[in-house]
Amino acid sequence: MSEHERTDQATSAGRGVLWTMTAKAVFIASGFGVQLVLPRVLGDPEQWGRYSTVATITAIVTNTLVAATVQTVSKRTSDDEALADRTQREGLLVGLVMAVVLGGGFAAAAPWLASGWQRDATLAPLLMTSSIVIASYAMYSALIGAINGRRRFSAQASFDMGFAILRAACIVGGAALGAAAGAVGGFASAAVIILIVALVVIGTGRGPARPEVRAWLAFFVPIAIYQAALNGVLQLDQPLLRANLAAAAIARGMTSDEANTIASSWAGFYRNAQTFAFVPYQLILAVTFVVFPTVARATSSGDADATRRAIRGAMRFSLVVLLAMATPIAGASDGVMRVAYSEAYLAGAPALALLSPGLVPFSLFAIGAAILAGAGHARTTAGIAIGALVLVVVLNTIAVRGAPDAESAIVAAALATSAASALALVGVGMTIHRRFGAFVAPLTAVRALIAGACGYGVAYVVPHQSALGALAACVLGALAYVVALVVVREIGAEDLALVKRVIARRQRT
Repeated sequence: MSEHERTDQATSAGRGVLWTMTAKAVFIASGFGVQLVLPRVLGDPEQWGRYSTVATITAIVTNTLVAATVQTVSKRTSDDEALADRTQREGLLVGLVMAVVLGGGFAAAAPWLASGWQRDATLAPLLMTSSIVIASYAMYSALIGAINGRRRFSAQASFDMGFAILRAACIVGGAALGAAAGAVGGFASAAVIILIVALVVIGTGRGPARPEVRAWLAFFVPIAIYQAALNGVLQLDQPLLRANLAAAAIARGMTSDEANTIASSWAGFYRNAQTFAFVPYQLILAVTFVVFPTVARATSSGDADATRRAIRGAMRFSLVVLLAMATPIAGASDGVMRVAYSEAYLAGAPALALLSPGLVPFSLFAIGAAILAGAGHARTTAGIAIGALVLVVVLNTIAVRGAPDAESAIVAAALATSAASALALVGVGMTIHRRFGAFVAPLTAVRALIAGACGYGVAYVVPHQSALGALAACVLGALAYVVALVVVREIGAEDLALVKRVIARRQRT
């Protein structure tokens, strides 16, 4: 590959990251809008906790389904673009089957999830409504996978942004009409609407729809298993916290109603902390949509050098960006939540200082997992993620049930999740380096951590007791981080030149 081709490839990948990061920024902004407005619309921490628990359980399923479907359809499309229309139609057919099986299965399991696990039978109708979201996502993600495989990142970003705004409006509007149940109903309505729009705009493809079931499942199932474990590590701690708090309260002699009031309220407080802790991960997730087809193509063509460059570039970029966001948030954690919440919803603040840096290794693990999946090694990554998930479940159950009070329990949950994430990163990093000879360069990691310590320290010492002070602390912490990166020579002229090329090319498109 010539130097010119390498430059074009880096620039193209950079544009893809910018498009998808823009979409993720809109997604995060709309999500913050929901997180900011919904507690006020619901007017009760318990109602907020009920909604957030149902939304989290649903998200574990939908995130798994979307990621596995998008990657499967994208992989098959990028492997043979001449058959892209046929692959799109086959993917849509597979999505329809998934909609029936997974949506129907979730609805059937709703009573057990509510009563057997969460100790609250009133959650069952909300979970049943969420099955509509799962069924809609099954088909919608097949269409998104088709345009991702064709590297139509701008079209994909447009759908992501439109759906994010639509979903936020429907959730808040539904909550105004019917509390937590209305919010879940609004979510389901948005999912159905975006599916209809995608079918009209993207289309159903052309050609005979006779998918090779074994070939589809051989790629889909390992990714789905991995994604289920990945999303479990990321989000299962919240419903686990609620279930274990309710069980512990009942064991101490409280009535079921009293126990569920406490459990729902504190689960909502913990979710508030997760909202800020998830920001770096949600933004950097854009890298997976670009690195997956890039690595898939490089490995399919047998270009080992291109594969190593893609791995090093993706991991370095991800680490630098993640620490820029996570360390200032951690440093000013006790004031950050005041940006969005009133005093009544700040009880989860102690967990944020641990969750924010704890999700950096998780985010890097997710990028590394996308690399392995793109190279056809999803089974190995799934095994690592399953091990981390088991650790999350065990540590959370032991720590939360043994905590003396609810405030201590949310700190214990954050520690358990962070520890599992760190171990998962070690596993995936060793695997990638052994198979491809590349991962995060040790010197890059050291420099980034030094800069991260500077960002954390500045944010910590800047007064951040108010919302405005917390914002100032985060901005100054991020600036200190960037300056430190320049001082330790992790950022140089070559990086700035690449950024200029990417921005210039995007302005012309």
